[in-house]
Amino acid sequence: VWTGNFLDFRDLKAEAFRRFGKGVQRRPDVEKYHWMDKGADRMLAYDFDTDMGFLWMRSQVLHEKVKAIYPE
Repeated sequence: VWTGNFLDFRDLKAEAFRRFGKGVQRRPDVEKYHWMDKGADRMLAYDFDTDMGFLWMRSQVLHEKVKAIYPE
């Protein structure tokens, strides 16, 4: 999910926090959060230079199936 401005990112962040909890923010000065659990990995990030944000999600089960078909 992509956002094209900070206000939309703020709404996306609020919804992500509501659904997944606060997440892990490694640097307090960077709008980047991670969630990792048994079934999925998620990352929410915002770039002030481009004024764009995104929420990325990956199913661990599906990722393992893809890796088995297309090894590195």
